[in-house]
Amino acid sequence: RTENWLPLVDECASVSSPPIKVVSTALVASLSGKQLEAATSVPPGAKVLLKSTITNSGAAPAKDLVITNPVPQHMVFDSLSASNKTATNVTFSVDGVNFASASALTVKVAKQGVELTRAAQPSDYRFVRWTLSNPLPAGAIAEVAFNATVE
Repeated sequence: RTENWLPLVDECASVSSPPIKVVSTALVASLSGKQLEAATSVPPGAKVLLKSTITNSGAAPAKDLVITNPVPQHMVFDSLSASNKTATNVTFSVDGVNFASASALTVKVAKQGVELTRAAQPSDYRFVRWTLSNPLPAGAIAEVAFNATVE
């Protein structure tokens, strides 16, 4: 199950507004376990690498680039798996609206009819957001990724 795996390029504020292209892939280990291959159908318990490749095909650097990826339905974010090949700030959200670092993110839960706030666990994360700290040069490529487990 890899439905609803559509990353969102939230913001790209630049003087010349260069075109940004995002290609997303869902990958799983091959039967031999030695390489990754496209995930077309994955069984419960399978670990999936969800990767987005961001390309600045414009003539100017892309500044203030923010990429938000939802954690697909029927998948659970794997702890500490958000990665990138560029210097970025990674934040998480349980609702797609409020983003915070893993240590600052909270979630409200009801316990015996009382609403409590607790620290969010990786299994609560529904969105992962990367904010590139440096402009993405013209013609450059950035990659961001995270792992999730199929429920």
